Amino acid sequence: MISISSAVGSRELLPLFNESAKLATIPFADFIFCGFNGKENPIIAIERKTVSDLTSSIISERLVGQQLPAMFDNAGTCYLMIEGKMECAKNGTVKGNYSKIAFDKLFKPLITLGEFLDLRIIYTFSEFDTVRKIEALYQYYKKPYSTHRSFFANHLNVPPVKKPISRITYLTRLLALIPFIGFVRASKISQQFDLHDFANYILHRDGFDITKIPGIGVSTKRQLDYFLNDVEKEKDENCLY
Repeated sequence: MISISSAVGSRELLPLFNESAKLATIPFADFIFCGFNGKENPIIAIERKTVSDLTSSIISERLVGQQLPAMFDNAGTCYLMIEGKMECAKNGTVKGNYSKIAFDKLFKPLITLGEFLDLRIIYTFSEFDTVRKIEALYQYYKKPYSTHRSFFANHLNVPPVKKPISRITYLTRLLALIPFIGFVRASKISQQFDLHDFANYILHRDGFDITKIPGIGVSTKRQLDYFLNDVEKEKDENCLY
């Protein structure tokens, strides 16, 4: 079943759903449902933004400072659905009602989110289109992930290869979730410091509990712990990075 946030802006879409759906209190996304991969049922979370909402949330930094960290801390796979026409005008601004905003200021952060957080971005054109695509995702994730490999067998000449995330990229992604660091600082830190030592300091200095930071939960702390412990083992084996 698809759970729809009971907040204003999401609950109005309930009548458009053909799939089983219900309103619920969801503090970290607009829509959620469970996926299936044979071993566990990860939460799939979707944040819906109209172009107007996206513009204001990027300018105010609410998207990267509050909403996305909360979503990644609570879900296994995260989507951002952008609803509406986002087009670059000839003068370099966003075409339409957002003509005072530079297109790059709206579009480039989306590239950064995809690169650093593995955020999956889908564009839709209307409320109806948004709902149909959410239902398509729901149908997709209801099946075991292994069944989707038939697409590769039938249509591609090469086996699917999942590009591994490097240790540096992965740790940068985790650090970027911490509100007082964010994407820009995490990227700069990754270029200038040993990220393992930096993360260790953040996580364990003076008995500080990182989960007391707004936007950081037990899940993120656990991921950092696992990562650091894994690197320590490789250090002992003289196999660092």
